[in-house]
Amino acid sequence: MTDYRTATRELQNEVLNVVTKSQTAVVDVIQTWASAIQAITPDLPGLSLPYADKLPRPEEFIATGYDFAEQLLVLGGPAVQQQHGVTVGGGLDGRGQVLG
Repeated sequence: MTDYRTATRELQNEVLNVVTKSQTAVVDVIQTWASAIQAITPDLPGLSLPYADKLPRPEEFIATGYDFAEQLLVLGGPAVQQQHGVTVGGGLDGRGQVLG
């Protein structure tokens, strides 16, 4: 019988594989859709929007979002550990009731 850590790792790997396959499928669909739309739309003249050069590039916008998500995860780790300590360390019983 596999131990808890091995089973957890296997389950996590399966979830990551499903997520990766799903993301690949979505990208493929978007590429197909974009190609089809591009083939049927006429070329538009170049647009000159004021202050467009001040907007972040898509790559910058995505990177900023990932940086923010990473910061949220870093902040959340200690909070989860504190919550675990409260619930396991005698602060709350199994039903969430305060002990003492």
